[in-house]
Amino acid sequence: MFDANARAASTDCTNIASALDDLVAEVQKLKEAAQAERERRRQAKEWADRQDRENIFKRGWDWVTNGDKPPSGPDQVPLPEPHEPTTTPWSEPAPGPAGAVSSARPDDLRAYSSNVTGANDTVTAQKGALEGAIADFTAKCSWCGIDASGITGALASFGANNTNETRWVDTVAAAFEAAGASGAVSTVSDAAIDASLRAAGVDQARRPVDVTAPSILGDPQTSGYADDPVNTTTGNFIEPETDLAFSGGCASLGFNRVYNSLSASIGAFGPGWASTADQHLTIDEYWSGWCFSGGGWK
Repeated sequence: MFDANARAASTDCTNIASALDDLVAEVQKLKEAAQAERERRRQAKEWADRQDRENIFKRGWDWVTNGDKPPSGPDQVPLPEPHEPTTTPWSEPAPGPAGAVSSARPDDLRAYSSNVTGANDTVTAQKGALEGAIADFTAKCSWCGIDASGITGALASFGANNTNETRWVDTVAAAFEAAGASGAVSTVSDAAIDASLRAAGVDQARRPVDVTAPSILGDPQTSGYADDPVNTTTGNFIEPETDLAFSGGCASLGFNRVYNSLSASIGAFGPGWASTADQHLTIDEYWSGWCFSGGGWK
């Protein structure tokens, strides 16, 4: 069981680290794409301003000679394709044979539990730092956004599993301590260990965490000349609609909906749709978040 739980934890670390690498790559590509978009818009505005200042004869000459055509600006930056969630096959470990016993040195188990607790405290702190960085990015980057809730949710589950593992190890250590000295190797029947864990309400097996890769979500991008609903960097189609709006003191009220072709969620209006009707608060044992009308989470 100890080895199986260690393998599950190692797999979780690998999958979460891979998703974090994807997040870094996507943020970097978004920065490059934003710079290219900014330059396209700058060139488009300069060309449009120049056209406005020209007289009818110059425009006619450009039409005849096919001159002074609008600049296309920098090439679009290809963005990473969305990944499928990472899931690890898992089954409940088979129980040991009847009458089996286990041996361990309780001090070693206590040291392991202490090390896991310290490492888990670091994970919790880094998770908070990551959530703060994502919130800052979302607040400052209205051009496009990233949904990283799959990573933060996986980190929350990973931390909860670590906490359960320390309880499991401490309970097992106590059983061995009851059978002998703390610094010496003790032997205890597996049945007695199982009974101690059941009495403490501790899960023995550690289930691997499913990790959903980050996905790029955001408003439609343009080539600099037209309000095109197709994102020129991702090929993503987004259509925002305002079905009900108010003015004056009730301006903050309304009913909005957004279709996002990259969104896998199914809202009140069907697949890919997010709306005011889909706003909700989600709370479970490991994570809580608010879903906004545009489909984003916080």
